[in-house]
Amino acid sequence: MAAWVAEVARVEVARGRRGGGGRVIHPAGSKVVLVIQAHADDATIWCGGQVIKWAQAGWRVVLVRAPNDENASVGLDREATVRTNEEEFRRGAALLGAAEVVSLGFRDGLLTDSARIPLRDQLIHLYRKFRPYATVSFDPYSTLFENNQDHLVVARAADEAFWMAMGAKYVPTDLDSGLGLHGVFERWYFGRRLPEVSEWVDISDVMDAKIEAATAQATMMWDTLHQLELMSRTAGVSIPRFPPADGDLRPLVEVLLKSSDGPAGSRHGCAFAEEFRTVRFAALSGSQTGLLEGQETTRSGD
Repeated sequence: MAAWVAEVARVEVARGRRGGGGRVIHPAGSKVVLVIQAHADDATIWCGGQVIKWAQAGWRVVLVRAPNDENASVGLDREATVRTNEEEFRRGAALLGAAEVVSLGFRDGLLTDSARIPLRDQLIHLYRKFRPYATVSFDPYSTLFENNQDHLVVARAADEAFWMAMGAKYVPTDLDSGLGLHGVFERWYFGRRLPEVSEWVDISDVMDAKIEAATAQATMMWDTLHQLELMSRTAGVSIPRFPPADGDLRPLVEVLLKSSDGPAGSRHGCAFAEEFRTVRFAALSGSQTGLLEGQETTRSGD
């Protein structure tokens, strides 16, 4: 038992080693990171810098999108919206460095509790198919501050799938088709307001690339900015330069992303940062049990 625990403690973790600017992601060979998102632009907005760093370090990044984003547009019908958002999702994913994308095709805005089980079962299948070392998703425990119901359903389904992918009685057809059980070693969570920040990553050197990837998803970003403009209008405030006369959304996307990544960077002594809650080895790590000595979790404010 002691030898096994010691071996686990020596395993290279997806977050890399601590450097002066947060976590430094080291080369990983063929290791996979599975990023599970509710909408086409979620990964870019919430963890795009980290995704770029994983890809640059040689990790195989797979982006999974649950709904079809059929309602996320301004001025397009549903058919055109689905087609355009799929094209732009793939374009943005390529700019992030993703090796593969998966669109599950659930109806946008209809990811209710009744859809959670089918979604969970598809995620179980993807865990077993891609066999990720790490997963990234919305934090199911940031739900108190989350106002998008699709985000909540995806967060819960992804967390349930983590455990069930290791059980032979869940989605047994996977085993019949030759897939094996799989246990993810590390989970990264992002959210509107995390219950705890245990990791942060300095993304200052890839901020421009993150903005470019977000701008490539113009239909989704236009919809987001339109929603912000409607709320601002109610408050009697106008968003400067919206809509842009030349159609160039990049300046506004830049302001939007830097408004969150900038304050996160200030909290950690850099220009721009992304913050996460991470769980390793089913939470049997570091300060929680002492099993993985020398791999203590980085707390916010360290």
